[in-house]
Order: sequence, then C-alpha cells, then structure tokens
Amino acid sequence: MNQTNNFFRSSSALLYVISSFHLLSICLWTIYLSL
Repeated sequence: MNQTNNFFRSSSALLYVISSFHLLSICLWTIYLSL
C-alpha cells in the first residue's frame, strides 16, 4: 500500500514538471514567433 502511494506521488510530481515545462515551451514559442 505504501509503495503504491509513493509511486502515485512521484508520477504526479513528474506530471507537474512536464506540464510546467510544456507551458514554458509554449511561452518561448510565442515570443519566438512574435519577433
């Protein structure tokens, strides 16, 4: 039970990192295209 909870926590942290990186790349693309 504890291992499953730990896996869920690490996967949600990974998802958070991926989504924030995705937003950052979208912002960079918007700046790049507007130049």
